[in-house]
Amino acid sequence: MAASPCLTEWNALTNARQVYNDNEAYIRQTLADANTFRNKIYQATQADEGDPDYEDFQEVRAWADGVYDRARTNQRPTSTQTSYAAHLNTLGGNIPGWGSSLLSVTNNRVNAIQARAALLQDLQTAQQAYDDCLRDNPDTEPTPYEQGDASDYGPAGQLCLAARSGHGHVGDPCRIRLGSDGTCQCHGFRRETVIA
Repeated sequence: MAASPCLTEWNALTNARQVYNDNEAYIRQTLADANTFRNKIYQATQADEGDPDYEDFQEVRAWADGVYDRARTNQRPTSTQTSYAAHLNTLGGNIPGWGSSLLSVTNNRVNAIQARAALLQDLQTAQQAYDDCLRDNPDTEPTPYEQGDASDYGPAGQLCLAARSGHGHVGDPCRIRLGSDGTCQCHGFRRETVIA
């Protein structure tokens, strides 16, 4: 039996979705990691008022809060925050490493967020290519065997994300949630789509 004429487009669409979804998961993970490193710094800088390190530790905590706020608001650490990390080396223990990690995951989060638009465009382009192929080759959707593991993915509740046509701002990603059968009420069948 010959392979579906749309198998190449299907594979490209599956790959584009996977890359987009992985990036979205990474964005969420970097914020969780930033919070973890901030908390570790907090735990390592516990001191009572009057202790010799108390003032220095309060400064470190304020720094950690500031960097975490930058992560939360999708901004890179400021140059002042980055240069302050050298001061952490004077504290010893794990604080310098956790501070470096906090800066790193904050920068990585911003990089991943900046990549989002291009990855979404790649996803929409791949979806359009697949839709065009199915339109030109009706009743030739790749079989579950050809689709591999992707065919087992439950699409219900996910966003369609096809380029809008006839509703909303034309060309923007469709934000309609898929039904339990994997269909969008405006764009028809969508197998696994992007995390909301």
